[in-house]
Amino acid sequence: GLIRLVLDFIYPQPRCDQPDDRPAVVKDVHYLYFSMVLSAVTLITVSSVSWFTESPSKEMISRLTWFTRHDPMVQKEQV
Repeated sequence: GLIRLVLDFIYPQPRCDQPDDRPAVVKDVHYLYFSMVLSAVTLITVSSVSWFTESPSKEMISRLTWFTRHDPMVQKEQV
């Protein structure tokens, strides 16, 4: 997304009498379609990483979420 933003600033829209020599991602892809594709890629990436990593232990999520905010504090043993 940041690359697209930078490209939009580097390559401004030409006037009507000038040829449009901007990159295709800036010239031909509407920014809302680009954002939908970027959102889909992000969703797939986040889901894949979440699926292939192990879940956190109870000690790691204790007092982290709204539903576990009143759980007692678990003291880790120091080595």
